[in-house]
Amino acid sequence: MKRRNQRPLWQRAPLQFAAVTLVALLALVWLASREATLADLWLTRDQQGQRAMNQRDWKTALARFEDPAQKATAAYYAGQYEQSADLFARIPDAVGFYNRGNALIKARDYRNAIRAFELAVAAEPGWQQAVENLDLARHITEYIEQLREDSDTEDESELSADDYVFDNEDERGREMEITRESTIGLESAEKWMRSVDTDTAEFLRTRFALEQSREEAP
Repeated sequence: MKRRNQRPLWQRAPLQFAAVTLVALLALVWLASREATLADLWLTRDQQGQRAMNQRDWKTALARFEDPAQKATAAYYAGQYEQSADLFARIPDAVGFYNRGNALIKARDYRNAIRAFELAVAAEPGWQQAVENLDLARHITEYIEQLREDSDTEDESELSADDYVFDNEDERGREMEITRESTIGLESAEKWMRSVDTDTAEFLRTRFALEQSREEAP
């Protein structure tokens, strides 16, 4: 009886072995060209988005997420504020309204931001952050309209994007875990003031100080 050839494939059929190896390498190259990783093969799109978010790759996170709240948050950190506001509009609860208001502020759509914060406060009256942001949005709008009135150069109903300037670097630089209940950005009056231009921030500080002194007066 003849014994079966027990030599390994690479010794018995070197050309066949080389072909198999080449196919495997080409498959790996194809995966790399599609920017895929082994982990992506079993992660959901939302899990892929969360991983990109944790790596501060906001644009990739925005492309991967399917959940509206997560996608809206990624859009916010990617600087796509109008898209973020539109996505948060699909979440009709206090958190969705609040986050939509913050995105609209970043997009310099102040009147719609006021409306969003009003809805957040109506849905959750005791939410102090929403109350503070609503008050600030109103003050900002009044301030800009006052400038309009003083200069008498533009229609009151229009707010120029050049009147109010935000620095969003702090918002983009944070690593965060996203949940449906999480809120984004502009979480306090002081933080908000630090994000605006110096003249407007000083105006707001002075105005709040005057109002507080009036409230404390006998």
